[in-house]
Amino acid sequence: MNEQVLQKLKVLAESAKYDVSCASSGTVRRNSKGGVGNTVGGWGICHSFAEDGRCISLLKIMLTNYCIYDCAYCINRISNDIPRATLSVSELVDLTMEFYRRNYIEGLFLSSGVVRNPDYTMERLVRVAKDLREVHRFNGYIHLKSIPGASEELVRQAGLYADRLSVNLEIPTEENLKRLAPEITVIGKACPLFVPLVEEGWYHDPVTEEVARRYLKELQDQEIDTLILGCTHYPLLRSTIRKIMGEDVRLVNPAYETALELKKLLADLDLASDEAAQEEFPYRFYVSDLAEKFKDFANSILSYNVEKTQKIDIEKY
Repeated sequence: MNEQVLQKLKVLAESAKYDVSCASSGTVRRNSKGGVGNTVGGWGICHSFAEDGRCISLLKIMLTNYCIYDCAYCINRISNDIPRATLSVSELVDLTMEFYRRNYIEGLFLSSGVVRNPDYTMERLVRVAKDLREVHRFNGYIHLKSIPGASEELVRQAGLYADRLSVNLEIPTEENLKRLAPEITVIGKACPLFVPLVEEGWYHDPVTEEVARRYLKELQDQEIDTLILGCTHYPLLRSTIRKIMGEDVRLVNPAYETALELKKLLADLDLASDEAAQEEFPYRFYVSDLAEKFKDFANSILSYNVEKTQKIDIEKY
């Protein structure tokens, strides 16, 4: 690995660590005389979990941290004065393979700032995954962060090569919301620390309440009437948020609203389960992977016991 690529790696790994889609082991501990092992911060090694529960190490990095957007919550926003770097497709592919051959990693977690336009950026992400799969015959884990606004065809292509695709849910634009309801005023507030607090299980911890109070103070001062919990983690802190915001503020849980729409759709299509099945297993959960891990997590947050989880092969559908 040449010095130029190494410097890019350090910059882009630093920018990527703020993406909360997987858990990082961001520790800095150098070896000493007579010791064994060495952990160096800033190299972008993080961890995810395989279907069978194994912890696997990933190279967590961005293709570029340059970005045309100025999202207030994002460290890589165009107005932020931070070191910038860009890896070419070939540099990133070679870097991934070199780390893999050295047994540093078992896979890749790749995201990117938006350069030129969403399609241009997404096309480069797809090329990385495609080259790894087809040129280097890489069969390790690949997780791509889809670029909002990219064409459906590019997202479909990404799905052909990646094991997982994800997209940030906290980025609906004020312009799009205004189209739906011109009379509203939209106030955005990112709360990134909510995610690790939830994943630690600190739903009702005093630290969580203090963090929430600091985040929500701005919204209290604005005297908002509705608060959309725009991240999959946020509804798990609903009781804490309710305590702080008060009963006059309506809390909207997008997951709950989606479930209601799904229930109606299943009924309309005559696909809802019958009463006998509901009595045997009133709550059934279907997941694409990690069924047992999901069951343990669900039982830690739900008021009833989750007895049945079933893995389905989404590729069949």
